[in-house]
Amino acid sequence: RRPDLRPVVVRRRAGAGSHVGTTSRATGEFRPTIYNTFSGYFIRTPLYYRGRDEIPLYADYLYRAQHEAGVDVSRITNLPLLLAEFELETPGDILRADGDEQLIFMFELSQEPWVESVEVEALLGDDYRVEVATLSEINPRARNLAAQYKSTFYRTELRAPGNVQDGSNLGWVRFEVGENTAIFTYSADANLSLPGVEVRGEYARSALYSRFPTRVGESFIRDRGRQFSEKGAAYFLNAVHWFERGRVGAEVFSMDPDFTTEMRAFLPADNTYADTPFGGLANDTIYWDLVQDNDDGDRYPDRRVGDILGLRPDRLDRDRDGVFPGQDADNDGIPDTNRNRNGTPDYHEPFLLYDVEPNDYVYGLDRNNNDVPDVREDDLDVDYPYAADQEGYHLFGQVDLSRYWSIGAGHYCAEQIAGGGSNTSSYGLLTYRRDGLQQLRRLFFENNFRRVRDDIPDEYTLLDSTRLQNLVQQDLLHYQDSYVDETYLEGYVQPWSGLNLVQKLRLRMNWQQGADLRGGRGQRSRRLDHWSYVSRTDYTWKWGELRLQPQFKFLTLRLVDRRENRALRSEYALVPIMKLEYQLLPRTRLLAGMEGVGPWPYRFKDRANARNSFERHTQFLPLVNRSRYFGYDLYTTVGFNRHRRVFDDPFRQAGKVANRSFFIRSLIGFTEHGRPF
Repeated sequence: RRPDLRPVVVRRRAGAGSHVGTTSRATGEFRPTIYNTFSGYFIRTPLYYRGRDEIPLYADYLYRAQHEAGVDVSRITNLPLLLAEFELETPGDILRADGDEQLIFMFELSQEPWVESVEVEALLGDDYRVEVATLSEINPRARNLAAQYKSTFYRTELRAPGNVQDGSNLGWVRFEVGENTAIFTYSADANLSLPGVEVRGEYARSALYSRFPTRVGESFIRDRGRQFSEKGAAYFLNAVHWFERGRVGAEVFSMDPDFTTEMRAFLPADNTYADTPFGGLANDTIYWDLVQDNDDGDRYPDRRVGDILGLRPDRLDRDRDGVFPGQDADNDGIPDTNRNRNGTPDYHEPFLLYDVEPNDYVYGLDRNNNDVPDVREDDLDVDYPYAADQEGYHLFGQVDLSRYWSIGAGHYCAEQIAGGGSNTSSYGLLTYRRDGLQQLRRLFFENNFRRVRDDIPDEYTLLDSTRLQNLVQQDLLHYQDSYVDETYLEGYVQPWSGLNLVQKLRLRMNWQQGADLRGGRGQRSRRLDHWSYVSRTDYTWKWGELRLQPQFKFLTLRLVDRRENRALRSEYALVPIMKLEYQLLPRTRLLAGMEGVGPWPYRFKDRANARNSFERHTQFLPLVNRSRYFGYDLYTTVGFNRHRRVFDDPFRQAGKVANRSFFIRSLIGFTEHGRPF
């Protein structure tokens, strides 16, 4: 025990920014020094480091302590804000942090001649969370403390099980401090198949080994410190029984918060890896994942550290061809929403948008209740079979009422082990499905009614249509105590050859129950209605070598708060398209297309936010030649493109687009074995 090592204790709130920096002599403006963010080529690191990206504001804490000791720090800090947002506490006092408050304890070990291992003991109670970061001196001659030191990212060491609020778990806890040195995982799975019965299960354990970087004087002895480990387990078991007209099943699962398949390591800051995919990693930190985040199931992890195998060297921190989960219905290996593989979803591109819609218009089961269909959800978590830090069960059954009608019901319950949240849902499904009935090519109907209590936030990524980049979206927790009814109807009709009519109607009503919820939260009583409608119509005429195809698409979406009779979202799009194709020569085709035909433009109207409304015209005129080249199919395209977009808001002239382009493009491949590449 070292009672002489008294920490500096700082109280702050989550989200506080740095107040270390300089003041301009000319303008008097204070410019903060942003030292707790990332550097290096992984500029989109919130994607790569999501959930493990916070660095302590160590310079602010140290300057705050210096000010309390009588040192003048006004020239290097914004002193009024530093004093307002960072409060010093007395180490020996009993301290309490409520809500988003944080207590930071800084222990200095730099004067210790010998450090072999470090343990921390604390008296903790209620819903606590303890995170640890280490600070190292890298430049003793630096101009300020922000540049003098370097910190690791915070790492969670302890969490209180559940959401205790009555002090019943008050007690002494002890944990060791160190850095990861190895990870070991092992598992066993079992499968049993009998007539009408299938049982599957798996049990896995992980051990994450660590030790403190032992130092004797100025020398580090890497294998002297005491090694310790954090162990966790995970399992699931599910069983399904089929009978003549249906099936019943059950599953149980548990993903302990201490179970992990990730190890953190560091790179030397001496440019050893500058010319490798590791060069420039944020904070010289790398995370080795034995299980990847790969929601779209392709060969590239959604988060990656370049191509470390060196087969196709790059420094990308993301999936090479984009992340499009659940968007390859025809199983041809090409995302249905990105047929040209250019990284931009087709619903944001002229002409291609006719066949696809954004997720807001797509129906699917949403078991985690974040308003994104599970099949299309792109989250930033590793792809375990169940969500981390949750345990629970699921009971379900389905009966086929006839060849086309079926009814199902189930009950789902998941509890966070450390987080304290829960997701409980009882649901019923009524489904009608019929395909290939003469002119009626497809008819699908489903009604999903459920009783939901879900206060577990499930973040997801969503494409920003203006900047075409993925943004992390928060779960708004609209289903903490709700009755929900969702109806979907889809029809595809082909009255005669050449004419195609597709209609999709979706309506979701969410009756939020007014109540005082767990954790001191409240929810007012109201009804949220979300409905969307998609209509697509196209017809094809053929006269000899000439093919003409007009297309028209209409989309509309509304999200309405019925209690206040206020539209939270209200938008529609009118998309007229004309396509022409003419076979000039046996191997040469002339194509033409217009999105926005004459006086009828592509029209997007946002009633809730009028500044987003715009009109657009696009013309496209390519000449395509196909020839054989040493056994390959060679496609050469020469063409002209014109694009014009004007916003309704006169103050958004910066978003106005008017351009013309001429292009030449060649593609080569074996088209008899698939699409050219």
